[in-house]
Amino acid sequence: MIKKIASFLRTIILSFSYYFGVVGIIITNINSISKRLNLSQALHQAIFLRKKYAYFSGNYKSWDESLANIKEGYQSKKLYNKVYKASLAVKHGKAIYERDGFCFNEEKFRWPVITFILHAEKQSNTDSFEILDFGGSLGSFYNQHIKFLSQIDNLTWNIIEQDQFVKKGKEEFENTTLKFHKSIADFKKDNNPNLVLLSSVIQYIEKPFEILKDLIQISPEFIIIDRTPFTKKNYDCVMHQNLPKHVGGQIYPAWFFSEKNFLHFFNESNYYEYSRFECDEDYGIGTFKGIVFRLKGNVEE
Repeated sequence: MIKKIASFLRTIILSFSYYFGVVGIIITNINSISKRLNLSQALHQAIFLRKKYAYFSGNYKSWDESLANIKEGYQSKKLYNKVYKASLAVKHGKAIYERDGFCFNEEKFRWPVITFILHAEKQSNTDSFEILDFGGSLGSFYNQHIKFLSQIDNLTWNIIEQDQFVKKGKEEFENTTLKFHKSIADFKKDNNPNLVLLSSVIQYIEKPFEILKDLIQISPEFIIIDRTPFTKKNYDCVMHQNLPKHVGGQIYPAWFFSEKNFLHFFNESNYYEYSRFECDEDYGIGTFKGIVFRLKGNVEE
C-alpha cells in the first residue's frame, strides 16, 4: 500500500514538474519572440512588464492634457516622505544608497556618468571642481557614488530641487561638500559649475527646454544628460509613466524627445556632442540614452 501511494505521489510530482517546465519554456520563448519581432511593443509591455516594472502608455498632445487624469505627480507629499525616510537610512548607514525612495544594500554604480565626471575633473583648469545636479533629490547620485567623488579635491556638489527638498536638505543633509539651492537663479548668484548633471529628470519637467536654456546660460564646460528617453521621430511627445502598485502606483507625465531635435537644440546653443552611452532602462518604447555635451571652442572639439 505504501509503495502504491509513493508511486502515485511520484507521478503527480513529475506531472507538475513537466507542466510548469513546459509553461516556463513557452513564456520565455513568447517573451523572446515578442521582443525579436517587435510584436506590438504595447503587447510586450502589457504581458511581461506591467505587473513588475514601470511602463509607459498614452500619447498626449500636450503636457496639460497628460495631467488630466493624474492626481499626484513628482510634487506629491507621499513621494517626498518616502525619499526623506530612505535618505535618512543612507545617512545613518542602514542602506548604501537610495533612488526614488527605495533603499538599496548592494553597491551599484552609474559607470559611464561617474567616468565622465572624473574625466571632466581632470580636464578642468580650476582649483576647485563644482557640479550642479539638477533634480538631485536629497543627494541620491552623490551618496551612491561618494566612494569615487570623495577622491576629487575641493569638490562642491550642488543640488537644485523643489522647496520641500531644499528645506530638509539644508536642515539635515547639507555639509561642506553637499549644498542645496531652490532655483537656478539662486544657485548662479555665487556659483559657476564646471559640469551640470541631469540624471533622469529633464523628461519630467513641463517646459524642459526653458530649463535647459537657463542652465546653458551658466556656461558649464560639460552637460551630462543621463537616463533620458529619445525617439527617432521628428517631434517630442508626452506619455504617462505608470508605476506598479507594489511601488506606489503613481503616474507621471514624461517627455519622449526627438533625438534629432534635441541634438540640434544643443548645437544651436554652442554645445556639441562629446560622447554618448546606452542606459539599462528598456520599456519597449523609444531608447533611454546618456549624452555628454561639451561647450564649443575647446581644443578637443
